[in-house]
Amino acid sequence: MILFKDIEAFILAGGKSLRMGEDKGLALLNGSPMITSVIKTLQSIPLEVKLITENPDYTQFCLPLYKDKIKNKGPMGGLMTALQQTSAAYVLLLGCDMPFLTKKAIDHLIDNSRENMTTVAETNGFINPLLAIYPKSILPELKVHLKYDRLKMQDFICSQNHHKVKMDHFEKIEPNALTNINSREELKHWNRK
Repeated sequence: MILFKDIEAFILAGGKSLRMGEDKGLALLNGSPMITSVIKTLQSIPLEVKLITENPDYTQFCLPLYKDKIKNKGPMGGLMTALQQTSAAYVLLLGCDMPFLTKKAIDHLIDNSRENMTTVAETNGFINPLLAIYPKSILPELKVHLKYDRLKMQDFICSQNHHKVKMDHFEKIEPNALTNINSREELKHWNRK
């Protein structure tokens, strides 16, 4: 198990958000920017929280902001930025679009993590690269993938020494804890609830 003291949390925010049509993290969910609940959950653990974004509007959260070192590489570029900016041995990488993510879910991922491996959440047979813990040691291989525009996070994870943590039972214990909100329609749905 990786110790909390060896992990820093980075949230990917301010991406293109093509399906949302606006910056996902700042989209209002029940009157607050969606990223707010992700930040609060991480701070309750507590983990040091940093944001990866080009958008200066995120300064409102009073957290360190980092711009991608290599532009237009999507989440893979964000992961590289996080690994280059961290002083910890591991990075917990999250998307800004999981507003119902709970402390229990993150604790479960960390409690079942493996040292010197990428630990990734798995639900319904699919891995979630933006609910994962990455060791800093993968940075050289990550740079190779970026250099050749191999940008699929799932492919990168599967090419590395990795451990999948099944999270399906969380959907029964804590419904929607792992739900992503990716589109205007989904946002409207959750704002009506």
